[in-house]
Amino acid sequence: MTVFFPLTEVTLVICNLPDRNRNHLVNWSTRQAGRLGAVVRYKCEEGYSSPGGQALQATCTRDGWRPDPLCEGTQCDLPPKVENAVVGSPPQQKYITGSEVIYKCRDQYTLLGNSMITCNNGNWGQRNISCTSLLPHHKNVTGLGPFCVDSISLLQSLLKYAVENINYYREV
Repeated sequence: MTVFFPLTEVTLVICNLPDRNRNHLVNWSTRQAGRLGAVVRYKCEEGYSSPGGQALQATCTRDGWRPDPLCEGTQCDLPPKVENAVVGSPPQQKYITGSEVIYKCRDQYTLLGNSMITCNNGNWGQRNISCTSLLPHHKNVTGLGPFCVDSISLLQSLLKYAVENINYYREV
């Protein structure tokens, strides 16, 4: 009697060394590829950390090194508000190290300073942005009271002045 045993296919799982640049690694404890189940310690570049704050260990699995990604950028809060401005770049779900935000001034305002800020290590870079009115404001010009110099505001101010002072001219 002949007994046959089913052959099982054995696959050797090897995890290649991760790309240091893509994964933001500064230290990987081995210079060799890992076999299934191998555990390797690593360190992320400044401004990056292991997802979920896990220990900086990677395990070789059938799907490659885990965690994946090995390192991710430190997250910033939502971009700061700038008076008379809106964020002009598309909104992101997460703002991580290297994320950039561009501000645009509202209508009738002009930008002073740099329109872009960058997330770095969980903090937004220096904000040197302000939006200033394009319309100069004047006060009490020839008794008309405060008004903006644009054709509609000027016309409204003159009309108001005339209506308020019409009796004065009738009496003279």
